[in-house]
Amino acid sequence: NNNNNNNNNNNNNSINQIFTQRQLFDFVVDLGLGFVTLYSPFIDLNRFKCFNKQQRDFQLFRRSRYVEFNLLYDRGTLFGLQSQGRIESILMSLPATAKWRYNWSPTDSSNKYYCEEMAQQEKELIEFYLQPQDWVSLTP
Repeated sequence: NNNNNNNNNNNNNSINQIFTQRQLFDFVVDLGLGFVTLYSPFIDLNRFKCFNKQQRDFQLFRRSRYVEFNLLYDRGTLFGLQSQGRIESILMSLPATAKWRYNWSPTDSSNKYYCEEMAQQEKELIEFYLQPQDWVSLTP
């Protein structure tokens, strides 16, 4: 543990030897401002798109999966909860709304909430996005 602190200090010292505190601060500010510039077109393109009940249900279903992951597997969340941290701060990143249905899967056609569109989206998530990939080298 002490060795990790020494490594972190060494890394910080080498960064500080290359860049001034002002340069590092300016970089972080530029990064934040760049995010607004890059993300705004996506907001403008999708801001007024309509969605239906099935799409909203799928969104809430995905949010519930995120909550499950965050509470069960995320090391930062687990550490915060186990170390008796401030619960409100620890759970701040969770979505405000999510939806759980007992033993539900959007790909189960016998399910009364089944929707072909949701099943296709979930299938794509499972078969492509949730598989280990070299995302950096991936080409469209």
